[in-house]
Amino acid sequence: MTCAIVLAGISMPFAGGGCRVSLDEHCAGGYSFFSLGVEEAEAGELRKALTSTLSDLMVDYLENRLVEEMLRTNHCYLDSAERYLVVGQARRLLQQQASGGRGKGRRSRRNDIRRVLGEYLDGHQQLLLEGFLTFRLREHVEDIEELLDRTVDDFLLEREHADFIKLLRHFLETQPPRLDLMHVVIRPEGGFRLMDANHDTVTDRHLERCLTEMTDVEVDAEDLLVSALVTAAPRRVVVHWIPGRHDEGVNTIRRVFSGRIQMCHGCSLCEARVPGGGADAPDRTKSQTDE
Repeated sequence: MTCAIVLAGISMPFAGGGCRVSLDEHCAGGYSFFSLGVEEAEAGELRKALTSTLSDLMVDYLENRLVEEMLRTNHCYLDSAERYLVVGQARRLLQQQASGGRGKGRRSRRNDIRRVLGEYLDGHQQLLLEGFLTFRLREHVEDIEELLDRTVDDFLLEREHADFIKLLRHFLETQPPRLDLMHVVIRPEGGFRLMDANHDTVTDRHLERCLTEMTDVEVDAEDLLVSALVTAAPRRVVVHWIPGRHDEGVNTIRRVFSGRIQMCHGCSLCEARVPGGGADAPDRTKSQTDE
């Protein structure tokens, strides 16, 4: 496959020019070696075509192999299905990376490889692709390894979060409903307020004790809100919230209370700014920032 890719890439610049390109492959010591020949072509043209083709090969083909090998070596605890998901996400990130984001985009990586390849081929007649990638492009390999590690970390966090959601849903289903309806007003600046069907602040003693205990430890407002709702176990939840703010916490509530939840963006409670009282949670995010 590699031989065909290289031959096609090298032949294209010389097509129609009367030049014949040959590429022979032989194996030795577990490696594949290619002998390249171009009749009636200048050495500069050959190097230019070769660096262009090989840089594309490294970015489009060898990077993917490198990701798979790193994953098997560094993250062998993942099963085959999990590795498949991580590899797919890592490949997407490699394609999406661009200026302004973390890491280099495909074009930038390709240009870097072309430059290093050109410098190498100016003084060498032989090239071992995998060795070149490992040693001459060490920084490039380290960038890919860093991206893969971030991808695995994100995957594990998402898996842990999904398991946590399942646990909360199981707990919720075993709890008898304490309220028929609970309104959740999420303040734009942070914090929230819980109200019953009459728009009165929830003052349930058990719920207040739960909130008090949790505010004594380092818990962010989103975790505090989810815990309060699971403790109250209402039959229905109406969330009053401005989209674009605290979306992560709202998405968690949606997943836990799937089938019980309604989103509201346009009533008087959606714009409520009610200080203090009952089961209000403090603006812990703001207080931590101020500190």
